[in-house]
Amino acid sequence: MNNYLELKEYIDNSVTKTFNNRLKVRLSEELSKKYDNGDYDEYLTHVSKCIEIIDSLDIIYPALAKPTFYIYIVPLEKSNLLNIPKNFDNNKGSAKPVSSFDIDGYNSAYGVTENIALRKEFNIYHESSTIHELIHLVASMFFNKDRYINEGIAEAVPLYILGYENKWVEHKNMISNIKKEDILTVKELIEQNKSNTYGDKGIDGTSICSYRYSYISSYLICAYILDKIRSVQTLFELLRSSKSWNEYLAYEIANTLDLDVKEFIEGKKYQLEYLNKLKR
Repeated sequence: MNNYLELKEYIDNSVTKTFNNRLKVRLSEELSKKYDNGDYDEYLTHVSKCIEIIDSLDIIYPALAKPTFYIYIVPLEKSNLLNIPKNFDNNKGSAKPVSSFDIDGYNSAYGVTENIALRKEFNIYHESSTIHELIHLVASMFFNKDRYINEGIAEAVPLYILGYENKWVEHKNMISNIKKEDILTVKELIEQNKSNTYGDKGIDGTSICSYRYSYISSYLICAYILDKIRSVQTLFELLRSSKSWNEYLAYEIANTLDLDVKEFIEGKKYQLEYLNKLKR
């Protein structure tokens, strides 16, 4: 049985808990006892805070829908249900978007291993990271495109649009000192996506996605795009209307924004422009 079918079976046999009017939780009968005991309250309160921040963007969904955020909590020993990529699996649990099986939810749900749901303390990194993952759920109502776009937007919304770049000082210092040769072009990011090597390499000594060169490069190009059009909604609608992928999508974005197509796809000018702005 593949991961998708195993997750579906787990959800079909799960218990649903309503944490508040924006957040519901799916988990096994055994884990539901811990929910009832309040073991996950701190984590779910943290997620709810992040949802409130995302809702402040006033994103208008297709058909004026207002989906519910779902968290699927799975035991650590069943982390395979979340289909964690091998280059991100450190056997310490994970939190990532997964297929949703709830019609009142987003097209994706937020899958987390139980050890993460038991976390009691949170810093600015946890907040930015959780918003990143929840933005994937929001975006799932509009598009599912190349990874550099999906991850770049998920990074750019908290860091650029919501201002976390100035709050998460460690990240800002790190990205301000990145070398030009470590920034990947859109073409290189597309090739990494095709070869399943996206996110393989990053700053030494950390497994944080935001410190991996693919994510940094995707963030820089998407932050540049958002800085130019000044609207998450506009970018979401543009991607929703597009039928293109890979280089064709990059060509379409560059043309729409009146950018040099060759430079956008094969160069680093636009990433560097935003990076220089960030350093000021």
